Amino acid sequence: MPRLLCLLILLLAQSAHAQWSPQHLQALKAMDEKYASINHTGVATFWGGFKRKMRLNFNDGDTLAWETPLFKHGSLPLYYSEREGAAPLVVIMPGIFGTTDKGLTPSTIDRVEAMGAHVIVVPNVVSVQYVHAYPLYGGDIVESEAQVMEAALEFALSKMGKKVTAVHVLAESLGTVVASAWTAWDVTHKKRINSLTLLSPPMDLSAAMRNFDDIINEYRGTSEQCSQFSLYWRLFTDFLISEIPSDFALKEKRCLSGYVVVDAFLKAAQSTYLAHAVAINDSSAYTVKSFEDFFRRYRPELWSLLETKDARLKLAKWVSVIRKHSGMPIRIITSRDDFLNRGLSWNDFLNETGVSNDHLYIFSWGGHSGIIAPPELDVILKEIIAPI
Repeated sequence: MPRLLCLLILLLAQSAHAQWSPQHLQALKAMDEKYASINHTGVATFWGGFKRKMRLNFNDGDTLAWETPLFKHGSLPLYYSEREGAAPLVVIMPGIFGTTDKGLTPSTIDRVEAMGAHVIVVPNVVSVQYVHAYPLYGGDIVESEAQVMEAALEFALSKMGKKVTAVHVLAESLGTVVASAWTAWDVTHKKRINSLTLLSPPMDLSAAMRNFDDIINEYRGTSEQCSQFSLYWRLFTDFLISEIPSDFALKEKRCLSGYVVVDAFLKAAQSTYLAHAVAINDSSAYTVKSFEDFFRRYRPELWSLLETKDARLKLAKWVSVIRKHSGMPIRIITSRDDFLNRGLSWNDFLNETGVSNDHLYIFSWGGHSGIIAPPELDVILKEIIAPI
């Protein structure tokens, strides 16, 4: 075979298996450079969440009570949005404490619906909505979570039928843990998922929870020392009016970090725990002090896996299974300074899974999930749901 023909075949093969097109890689790099000044972990995390929460959204669908025997009360809130014609279905899996109708989820729904996709959203496994429904776990907890997602997909497909041209999973933060385990189950059973995109995933959930508590302890009490007037002024001038916030003084960085990692995340954990207390008829008003405290009290069976560093809580395990049984696109977008992955190496992840570097894009900034806020990410999401 002539060398030129061999080279052409090789290039075509590489292009067919590339996770992003060259133009979209260029868009990622441009976005990385544009927001590189937001180079503080806490500020980037706060900025990203604030931008997404303040965004005006016009979701097309509704949260309905999906009837399922997998939950004690017989149903689970499920966001459902169906287009008039044939289109891809995007299963959105929110980050920790994420619900179907509040917080950061509506902005993600809006972005995907604007691209013409069907959408379903199952609330995060430690959200108030999920806890209120009271999951009936039995046997393997990881497999049980995957089966909830499989049943939700079955429900959507039964209603949409042939209008679904492909199924794409788009997951964020803690949602990526269940998403990767579910996709691994799918490729060895039903083979209905066409692509998996993970935004700011923890490489190892056991390490992530320890890192979460470390950063909470680092900033515990910080926000109490901060001026509310200064905060609101900064939010107005640098977060609402300005596209990219300007330089912050050291105290301001600590204040914003304290607000997001202690006040926001720990407050959400408290809300979920109180919902759990109501579900089990526990009248005590316990105050959650850390993520270890939260998981020990709310989900001791999950804490047992975290404490023993169970391999099923590692992203590499599930990605390895997916790559072994499927050639589907896997896209991972993360930040170099994501505190959930402190002490871990993405190079080690690539070596362990055997996947190539083009599955992964690491931003030089972003903290935890800050990279999801910029509108430029819409260009990347559009490629994800392109017809296969």
